Amino acid sequence: MGGKSKKVTVGYWYELGIHGGLGIGPIDAYLELRGGDKTAWSGVATHSQTIQINAPNLWGGEKDQGGIVGEMDLMFGDADQMPSARLARIFGPQQPAWRGVATYAFEGKWGAMNPYPQKGSHKIRKILSGWDGECWYPEKAAILMAGTPGVQPDLIAGFNHFGGVAEGRMATSTQSSLSWTTGAQARLSKSMLFVLEWDNAETAANLPRRAIVRDQDTQDVIYDTEWVGEASMKSGLNAVLEAINRTDLQAPYHAGNTTSRVVTLSYIPRALECTQYTVRPAGAGNSFHNLLQLYIPAVPDSRLYGMNPAHALYYVRTHGEIGREPLANMNDASFRAAADRLYSEGFGITTEYAPSSESVEEFEQRICKLIGGSVSRSLVDGQYYLDLARGEYVLEDLPIIGDDDILDFKMQPSILDGAVNSISVKYFDPDKKESINTPPAQVLALIDAFGLIHQDVEYPEAPTAELATLLAERDVRLGATPTRAQELVVIPDAVRAIRPNQYFRLKSPKRRIAEMVCLLGEKQSGTLKSGGVKLVASEDTYSLPASAFVEVEPGVDTRPDPTAHPISQQVAFEAPYIELVQRIDRANLDVLGPDAGYVIAAADQPAAGGRNFVLAVADVTGAYTQDGAGEWCPVAIVAGDPLTDIIGLLEQSIPVASITHADTIAVGSAALWGDEIVRVDAVDPDAGVITLGRGCADTMPAAHAAGSQVWFYDDAGVSDLVEYAAGESVRVKLLTSTGTQILDTASALTITVPIVGRVGRPYPPARCAVNGTLYPAVPVAVTGNIVVTWASRDREAQADQLFDALMPSITPAQLTRFGVRVLTGDLVPVTSREDVAGTTATIKLPAAGTYVIELYSLNDAGPSLQVFRGRVDLTLGSSPPAVAEIVAPTWTRPEVIIDAGEIT
Repeated sequence: MGGKSKKVTVGYWYELGIHGGLGIGPIDAYLELRGGDKTAWSGVATHSQTIQINAPNLWGGEKDQGGIVGEMDLMFGDADQMPSARLARIFGPQQPAWRGVATYAFEGKWGAMNPYPQKGSHKIRKILSGWDGECWYPEKAAILMAGTPGVQPDLIAGFNHFGGVAEGRMATSTQSSLSWTTGAQARLSKSMLFVLEWDNAETAANLPRRAIVRDQDTQDVIYDTEWVGEASMKSGLNAVLEAINRTDLQAPYHAGNTTSRVVTLSYIPRALECTQYTVRPAGAGNSFHNLLQLYIPAVPDSRLYGMNPAHALYYVRTHGEIGREPLANMNDASFRAAADRLYSEGFGITTEYAPSSESVEEFEQRICKLIGGSVSRSLVDGQYYLDLARGEYVLEDLPIIGDDDILDFKMQPSILDGAVNSISVKYFDPDKKESINTPPAQVLALIDAFGLIHQDVEYPEAPTAELATLLAERDVRLGATPTRAQELVVIPDAVRAIRPNQYFRLKSPKRRIAEMVCLLGEKQSGTLKSGGVKLVASEDTYSLPASAFVEVEPGVDTRPDPTAHPISQQVAFEAPYIELVQRIDRANLDVLGPDAGYVIAAADQPAAGGRNFVLAVADVTGAYTQDGAGEWCPVAIVAGDPLTDIIGLLEQSIPVASITHADTIAVGSAALWGDEIVRVDAVDPDAGVITLGRGCADTMPAAHAAGSQVWFYDDAGVSDLVEYAAGESVRVKLLTSTGTQILDTASALTITVPIVGRVGRPYPPARCAVNGTLYPAVPVAVTGNIVVTWASRDREAQADQLFDALMPSITPAQLTRFGVRVLTGDLVPVTSREDVAGTTATIKLPAAGTYVIELYSLNDAGPSLQVFRGRVDLTLGSSPPAVAEIVAPTWTRPEVIIDAGEIT
């Protein structure tokens, strides 16, 4: 085998050590690392750990700007977190433990060729973790957002049937629900998690018998029983897991036993990481017919969850490093009621709080504006309340403000001719990491009457289009609904117990208001001089609608698929001489050995897409080395029925059923059709016809079946330009590259290319004819002598020119001669010569019959790669010869003159 030329350094990988912050810790999960807005790692890491980043082609690989390869320590900031050994090694031993702060430490390659590193970004989830103590009201803290892609079932169940002793392990099933009978019937929904209970006296002490069934979305309890079991067992779900995980668990099931086996359900928190559990039969004599298979995902939930806004407000107000408010100052019932309502509305948010740029009060105002609520402190009990304006109240329970309470009164009706009648909401999609505008929510009647008055509103806390459109509907309704706003000054006792976003009844007969339900907007305390309290109130129009009249069309994601999929259509072959003339300089071409060989490969783009492909070649150890990238090759599929339709040797207008990348095919370029190299003379994709020059370079025209492929490889083929020796077999794999990923070699098909020393072989003869019939498709009827004619070729003289099989002769090289061989119809040799000169030979045979005539060329490197074969039905002439004879001019080796130089 030859070798590659010495490698040249064209750029560098940049190795970095990075320590960055993620936020106040601990966090629930680390979800994604992006570099330059391309995903380098995604998953669900739920605790401090080291993750491996292996995205070397994220920005184009070594041919472009490299990628990210290295280790990243995730430090969630737990209370017992120890100092990082990696940080100590990189930045010095004086390192804090960073408790209470979620950080990461990366070490490895971050980009190549470009000294300016791409910006990194991180996606995390922080909902249940990081509180002072336990999460407040955890059941309603996380809200699964509508429209979340890739929703996975939490559990799928199935049955297997075994006889005798068997051991069952959990497995998956594609069924969304399942029913079965084991003495009782049950139906499982994939939205529920469950445990197995055996209603049997022998095992009652080992298994708890309680089922807790909760709705996965609302968390409402559907079914609950009492615990029965050993007193020492823990209560709750921990006992269920303990029972299932017992290694000595026995569940005897005798074939004739009529005792019912009841399958029950139980909710298990999403944060719990579970693996396999094993259920074993009691003994060798038992028959274990119904083995329940369970699947609990070991990978935690990666779906998009929003934080309940009530929890976000509670968090910042009570956190010891932010609001520092004692829990006793929070009205739990008020916040729980608001949390329940927001949970039922699917009102989850994704946001951040930065104390350096936003106060607690500013954060509360931002979130309250979003949800249509307010946080205020009661003057009655001193607690903080969260009140939502949703238009829900009991009229008789509302406080009343009457004429006796009012010190001053002003009413201002809204004017619709200046009201905003079209609103679009800009929200932020954390999965796509981009801001998106909803279609406008409009009031068509007002637009028709007063013209379009549009406003864009930003709610970056809204993570989905569904929520953003509801907010747009709410806001446009707020501006377009005729209301009356009141400014009142009242005595303090009248409004002491009323908080912003609460309702009251306004009764003022002397102002001709019999009764009006108003929503308190602002409340300003009185002064020492007057004591009057100023109120701003209006009719309620701030409720979140149940549905929107507009929706965001998800459309088609036009971004290229980052996943590299295997290539299904590909080809690799030994390079002919005509290709090496174009790829290797003349000096190296002249010194090529007669047994040298090179490999060329081409591939058609897979249906899933890809930017290009990479050639990987196996070395002597079997390891694959990536060397060279190629563009997708145009491919034509020959039209017709593959079972019946055959394209003949001399046909040039070829019907095709399809052509890929037809606009990139150059007229005059080479293409590969089976083992035949052809010249492209015309391409008409509209008519479905390509015109080809047949039997070019070192090949002969051949018959091809319909459905075969024509590879227009000339501009798309790739070679590693490594010289191999005849007798070697080169294993190659073609790997899809998407620009951010390259297909793993284990997923690619292996193509084996045998090396025969193709470049040193002579070109075969052209215009091959038997008794005047060119390339006969059927046996030629001959009486008397068989006359074979041909045209000669010379690879060096032709160089990079594609001469087809019907073109006239070219004077052959000095060492080229021709071989003629005669065989019977059963391929038994009759006679042959390998020293024929010229372009004709006469064959005289003593017996009639069917014969096969073979014609080929030779030089010192061996015979031509391909051989012409023509069949003959011979009838004897008047004077048949006594023995078989081939009559043709004899080739003699030309005299070699050695110039020894002058002797003096």
